[in-house]
Amino acid sequence: MKKQAIYSILFLFMSINALGWGGRTHKSLTYYSWINSDKLGNETFLLRLNLDKGMLNERLSDTNEEKTPDEWLQYGAEHEDDTDDPAGLIPDRSNFHFHNPLKEWAEAGLSDIHTGASGSAILWAQDGALQDSISNEQKDRSWSKAREYYYKALIEVEYPSWRRNYFAEMFKILGHQVHLLQDMAVPDHVRNDSHVLNNFAYVKMKNNSFRCIEGWADDNIVKVETIANYNQLKPLLDFSTSADPLAIIPIALISDTKQYKVSQTPLSGLNQGLAEYTNANYFSEDTIFTEEYDHDHKHWFPHPSKTETNVMSLGMPSSVTAEDSKKDWVKFVKKTDGENLEHLVSAGYYQNKIDKLLGIYKFSFFLSDVCHEEYASKLVPRAVGYSAALLDYFFRGEIEVSLPTSANPALPKLDGIYGFTNDETLGFQYISLMAKNITRDNEEMTSGFVTLIVSYRECTGSPFVPNPPAPGIERKYIKVEYPNAVDIPRDVPIRLDFDLSSTPLPVTAVDVNLTLVFHGFLGGEFANAVAIGFKDISEPTPVDLFNNTDLVCFNGNYVNYDDVTLWDAVDINPKNGQIDCADFAEIDITRRRIKPIYLSFNGAPADDNNYYFKYESGLEIFPGEAPHRFYVLADEYPAPLNISILVHVQSIEKPISCLSYYPNDSWSTSPYTNKLVWNNYYVHYHSPIEEFRGYPHWIYTTYENSAVPENTDCTTTVSASSFSVSDAQSKTLGMPKKIMLHPKNTK
Repeated sequence: MKKQAIYSILFLFMSINALGWGGRTHKSLTYYSWINSDKLGNETFLLRLNLDKGMLNERLSDTNEEKTPDEWLQYGAEHEDDTDDPAGLIPDRSNFHFHNPLKEWAEAGLSDIHTGASGSAILWAQDGALQDSISNEQKDRSWSKAREYYYKALIEVEYPSWRRNYFAEMFKILGHQVHLLQDMAVPDHVRNDSHVLNNFAYVKMKNNSFRCIEGWADDNIVKVETIANYNQLKPLLDFSTSADPLAIIPIALISDTKQYKVSQTPLSGLNQGLAEYTNANYFSEDTIFTEEYDHDHKHWFPHPSKTETNVMSLGMPSSVTAEDSKKDWVKFVKKTDGENLEHLVSAGYYQNKIDKLLGIYKFSFFLSDVCHEEYASKLVPRAVGYSAALLDYFFRGEIEVSLPTSANPALPKLDGIYGFTNDETLGFQYISLMAKNITRDNEEMTSGFVTLIVSYRECTGSPFVPNPPAPGIERKYIKVEYPNAVDIPRDVPIRLDFDLSSTPLPVTAVDVNLTLVFHGFLGGEFANAVAIGFKDISEPTPVDLFNNTDLVCFNGNYVNYDDVTLWDAVDINPKNGQIDCADFAEIDITRRRIKPIYLSFNGAPADDNNYYFKYESGLEIFPGEAPHRFYVLADEYPAPLNISILVHVQSIEKPISCLSYYPNDSWSTSPYTNKLVWNNYYVHYHSPIEEFRGYPHWIYTTYENSAVPENTDCTTTVSASSFSVSDAQSKTLGMPKKIMLHPKNTK
């Protein structure tokens, strides 16, 4: 009966938290790691993952519950200590959360009570098979598993719920990964000290202070969060190579660079692993001044040593008032080598009966809460900053996506836009782009497979009208795999052409993004590294070609070409009822048939040596009829859209005295018959949505010739050979561009 009563008390006071920072502390450190990450702390980066509801609103589900991305990260950090033991007495995962940077990694795990069979926590973080075999609850939470989920999430297009699930699992695993790194900022975890008594409420205090910093941190979470919020220290490390052959990934350097040696003076800089810094500069309860132990002792550590402190000159203990208002006698040991500390350890004194009779005072060393608070002021900023660096490394792979340029000078100049179609029923069947590796630290991107994800929202009606209907909330995705493995170079970008013919992008799509996903080798991370390129491009933008040659600008207004007053003003030399353009230079006001030949978008004039698209069908545009429309995908406003159009024209009612200029009624580009006289004069401007011949337009673009009189109100124009149309519409509105094929009548 008495034995059962004792066990009942133990269970009553036992903490369910396993070894390591407490769950609340891990969550707080992880939250501040998120917001201090260059990647995840930037809301625009989440847009690149097409998580466009942001950190606080995007809902991601695993098989059991739904959380935001940052909540999943915190969840993973909190649950890395989970155990399969219902009583919580066997923290099986926690046994693998130790790393002694003075040992070889295979032997650097916990060995004072339990022996970590996997060796170091660094190896545990990479060993998915071992995690699977040890833990049924959390199972594989390895780095490579996070990579697997990241890649699956980026390329999943058929099932949105699967995609959200993959992202939830990825963020959850990254939480597990930062937990392991944060434990490297706990002295017990890098000095082979299992600190098991910290797990039990009844014995976790000693000398009115917590035995371990993690107990103090959980009890002083507001102080921890204040430190984390205002102080972050990121490492200054080169992750291009691994520190140890056992390290699958260079990120192991963030814990241990293998530069810290037994004989080395402790360092305080940011060019070392977190485990190295913590081991060399701080004490745990069972490893205070152990440099005199045998070197094979489980708790032998060369630093901090007595020679690095003022311990030999402390003098008599001094009186301090404790939280219980009682006076204690204590001195604080200062450390002056490596990281300077005012309160490295507390030196109290004890008296047994003999000592008391003899008047002898002896120091006993312990870690007081004053020490824990100063430790936290130094270790928490590194736990946060180093964790943020881990997250940044995971998402570091970056590709610059830009407008395509021609790959072969002998071929048509297929550049200047991402996509083109002149058939709205077919949509965009091809997308081309340039890709360039812009990952920091000059990491090479090689031997990878590339997938293009086109994401968009679907408009429930026409987006090309005033006040268009709101697009759908859920994104739609198109996935296209590039057929061959490629290297993404750092110097000259590579052109990638994607065939969307099996799943074309509709011309009514809005909010269009391009995401380029690379899966291969990146720097020192082999085979399963992931990099992304992202481009928020324009909506499918209609461009309308109008034949406006039946209207002529006369006295500041448009009038019909056969208007009696206009005719009377033009037919003057001689006034004979016909246009004498050849002999008497009367202005030719007759209508024209217009036949588009070439289109180009690279800023140079379209011709038979420079074209993106060639009209093979013999399309003719007649005056006053519906326009011919084509659609383009270009860069988002305010980037210019360059368009050049080469057309042939033919008079419908030929002036009698101009017959010599129309041999055999052939198509002609003669300046006497071609109203579209190409030159370098152009302007463009924007107006509100308006109608032209019954068609609504957002951009009203005209092209002025210097010969147009300044007092002319209407804009009869000469089109330039190459001109720029700026996309002034909002991101969710791709109103048409209007190109009026109607120049000033020119001989």
